[in-house]
Amino acid sequence: MIFVNKRDYRNGQTCARLMALLRKEPQLQEERDESARYSIAVGNTIGELARALFPGGVLVPFSDDKFERTRELIEEQTPVIYEAAFQGGQAVAILDVLVRQPDGTYHAYEAKSAKSAKDSYYYELAIQGVVAAENGVRISGYFIIHVNGDSLYDGSSYTTDLLSITEVTPHIVNELDVTSVNLALMHNVMNADKVPDADLKFVCKGCHLIEHCHGVLPDDHQLFLPGMTTKEFETVRGGGTIVFSDNPTKVKDFQRVNFSHALKQQGCVTAEGKQTLADASFPQVFLDFEVFAARLPIFAGTKPYDQLQFQFSAHIREHAGAELQHVEYLPEHDQDPRAEFGARLHQIIKDAGTIFTYSHYEGTQLRNMLKNEFEFADLNVAKLEQCEIDLYKVVKRHTYHPKYRGSFSIKSVLPAWVPELSYKELAIQDGITAAIQYGRLIQLLGTPEGDQLRADMLAYCRLDTLAMVKVYDALLAFEPKA
Repeated sequence: MIFVNKRDYRNGQTCARLMALLRKEPQLQEERDESARYSIAVGNTIGELARALFPGGVLVPFSDDKFERTRELIEEQTPVIYEAAFQGGQAVAILDVLVRQPDGTYHAYEAKSAKSAKDSYYYELAIQGVVAAENGVRISGYFIIHVNGDSLYDGSSYTTDLLSITEVTPHIVNELDVTSVNLALMHNVMNADKVPDADLKFVCKGCHLIEHCHGVLPDDHQLFLPGMTTKEFETVRGGGTIVFSDNPTKVKDFQRVNFSHALKQQGCVTAEGKQTLADASFPQVFLDFEVFAARLPIFAGTKPYDQLQFQFSAHIREHAGAELQHVEYLPEHDQDPRAEFGARLHQIIKDAGTIFTYSHYEGTQLRNMLKNEFEFADLNVAKLEQCEIDLYKVVKRHTYHPKYRGSFSIKSVLPAWVPELSYKELAIQDGITAAIQYGRLIQLLGTPEGDQLRADMLAYCRLDTLAMVKVYDALLAFEPKA
């Protein structure tokens, strides 16, 4: 028999077929990436700190007899239990900290690495409450232990000062009945002879099993219509149509007109978009940042989730037809890099005629540095505001290509216009991984592994700005088919 766990429940809220497939065919699970591994590592540290808030408890080992061991500790009226495990009729649950109260009830504490007690965590505590009750354990208080975003790290070791506790009892009590019903329904689905049939819904667009369930959808499928919403997709599925204006006023309208033209011409770049790019003055600087918002601080004087600007890449074109120059920054020391980052960046952009970015991310980061009063931050912000062209906005409003498949990220746009250039051969292929690897790089400085990691990080950021240059050139050179 398959018992529902919290991951199953989360998947089941999205798609019953997804929930059942991932348990019955575990080879379909997404490979654990660097982000997942980082989350697990941080979660383990937060879990250990959470136990320190309630010292003297007994840890239930994660073993085959974990349910029996928990039962024994409950019968012995153990004051504090770590990782208490319960199995009910439909589900299993493990509680980070369970604290016995004078009246014989318990308080349940769930430890999270977020800065607040998000309502998206409520279902986990509700599952715990339902399953514990089936085992004769009444939980009278529910709490989320989370990171205290105002705690200042002293650079030595993490302490319980890093944590805050928020009570969420009323919210969980309100969730118990519906959670019990959902667990029963999900348990039935999980233990049925066959998984639910594939039913294409809007949520499938972001699922890693979309091809497994529905095959390769054509580039012109309505699922990839820019700005598509759940409601609109259901309208189309029901046989209805979506009408959009040939005289657009909203960005979504522009995108859909471009979508129609692109399907006929294998690409679309509006005259206005080309003119915006053609008017960009020189020197042109194509700029990209990497930033690490460390959930657990890594430098003295910083707080959880502080934005650490640690790397940039800049491709520079001095004049039309000039050979590209490349400048990059990634610190080779284990100190806070932000002051040095700002100073190096200023030297690169101070004489720029146009600074190309891809989204508002770089502007947000520079304003964050200004808020923290780093030297050159005011000059860098002023320069960016004076001459920035957000290539993402140009792409989103003035272009379309069937190969975008509804996405305007650089990872989707690059292969559409410049198929010979790809991220696929890189060891690091996304910004989240690059950011997390910075934490590792600090620990590996001066080692062969650290040297390789540094090279991989530089290669990724370098391709980000080269991709912007190549997309810019391709859009400027585009001519529609007659």
